[in-house]
Amino acid sequence: VRCVQETVVTSCACGMTCGTYKTINSNQCHCLCRPMDWTQAHCVSARDENNNFMQLVSTRASANGVQMVACPAGFTATGCSCGAGVGSWDILNGNVCRCNSPGHGWVSAQC
Repeated sequence: VRCVQETVVTSCACGMTCGTYKTINSNQCHCLCRPMDWTQAHCVSARDENNNFMQLVSTRASANGVQMVACPAGFTATGCSCGAGVGSWDILNGNVCRCNSPGHGWVSAQC
């Protein structure tokens, strides 16, 4: 799935418990698992408040068997993914991803 013009991908989510994806040209999500029934891209504007193009720096944090994972110091969470097809998550304190259902297996934060 592709972001609209002048936006960039901050994170991707893939159906059927797939947590493996790559971004293409910074504006497209490609899920790497099969079978997979849906793909979602989280997109933000590629321009700052002065209409200049921004360079985004991103990383991922992930963990197995826990409900929450924090981004490294200095990073803000822009999106979360949870295993076992869990689509319910929230961001706490701007940098912690929390999955809202038990038994999801893993949690990942796009930072």
